[in-house]
Amino acid sequence: MKILGNGLTFILFSATLDNGYILYIRMPIASVHESVKISNTFLYLIGGFTIIVGGIVVSFISKKFTTPILELNDIANKMSKLDFSHKYRTTDAEDEINNLGKSINTMSDKLEKTIKQLRNTNIELEKDIEEKSKIDEMRKQFIRRCIT
Repeated sequence: MKILGNGLTFILFSATLDNGYILYIRMPIASVHESVKISNTFLYLIGGFTIIVGGIVVSFISKKFTTPILELNDIANKMSKLDFSHKYRTTDAEDEINNLGKSINTMSDKLEKTIKQLRNTNIELEKDIEEKSKIDEMRKQFIRRCIT
């Protein structure tokens, strides 16, 4: 790097050619600085644009994955409150979330059926207990009459 008498800074390249001549090339530093500045500005713009577009793409992709999971969570919460009215809408895709949705639907159906059976059995048991109580009361009345 050399400085000329007029204050310009430049880079001096030299090379010896095959014929013995020496080749000198001078390049002013100001033009190199200007090129670097333009390149840096361009890289900052491209980097910023890439980050913004990447953020938007990641947002859409994450929403695609989280929406079915949140729906399954909502269905599971309703099932815990014995509300089996909501089912997961399955698709033709053979992915893990769709398989989980099918399993939750199957579990919901089986739980609903089992709870209905338990309720019906409970009603029958209550009727049987009530009938046995009536029979026991009638037996006690009969024994009292027989004794007196």
